[in-house]
Amino acid sequence: MSDSNITKVSEGLRKPEGWTPPSRPDPQGCEMCRAPVEAEFIEPVFWNGKPSFGTGRWMFAPICPRCQKSKDDEAKEEQEEKQAQERSRKIQELISQAGFKKIHEVMTLDNFAPLFCAETFFEIQKAWDAGKNIFITGPTGVGKTHLSVGLLKNFISSTAQRGLIRNVAEFMLDIRQAIKTHKDADLLNEVSSADALVLDDLGVERPTPTALETLYLLIDRWHNDCKGRLIITTNYDLREISGRLHDRIASRITGMSELFRLDGQDRRMLLRLRPGNADKEA
Repeated sequence: MSDSNITKVSEGLRKPEGWTPPSRPDPQGCEMCRAPVEAEFIEPVFWNGKPSFGTGRWMFAPICPRCQKSKDDEAKEEQEEKQAQERSRKIQELISQAGFKKIHEVMTLDNFAPLFCAETFFEIQKAWDAGKNIFITGPTGVGKTHLSVGLLKNFISSTAQRGLIRNVAEFMLDIRQAIKTHKDADLLNEVSSADALVLDDLGVERPTPTALETLYLLIDRWHNDCKGRLIITTNYDLREISGRLHDRIASRITGMSELFRLDGQDRRMLLRLRPGNADKEA
């Protein structure tokens, strides 16, 4: 822009001599509560000796500050309620897509009773809350699946993030079917992309070499992506896992997980053997 043009603009923006603002008008009534509302002056922006449109004059807000605050608070509450409803809907959708079975519906942390392993239970919960990967071994019926389901449900409910649970034997069947249709990579991506994952009952199955390789790739990918919140439950220790599956899987689990053992009696048998239950079974 040339110096002459700059001068013209400067002159056009200059406040004219003798210009005075209009007198302050009397208050008007608030549209909501009829309380007096004082006018606010809009500082002038001059152009060619006159205030630009909407400046250099007094304006009234339609409602008083107290009513405006009340209106803003109400709008905020409505927005927060809408967000809460949307979050609740999303969580229900995530839970329905997580792979929980009918038997898992009643399993929560609130009704998990660590009959013989209270200290280990709290250590597992602490590791999970810290975002660790967890390997849980122990005999049948001590609550490995119940505990894992409860932790996964809490994760989904508190974070609204995607969690999955897969019974490993069934997952091996899915892998074999996916391999036949050349969709094993899609299945691997679907499971490995979860934010939290439970692989339940590792070692029961006798997978084919190709299915076993896919399982290893899943665990290895989880490790290489530096992800946490993977739970693996099994009736076998890592030495047995090495023999039943592969030492690569056992080694990877060892290197990426916090290792825990739940001991105790089969709680299902204990419940069936309580006084009175035998009469009910008769």
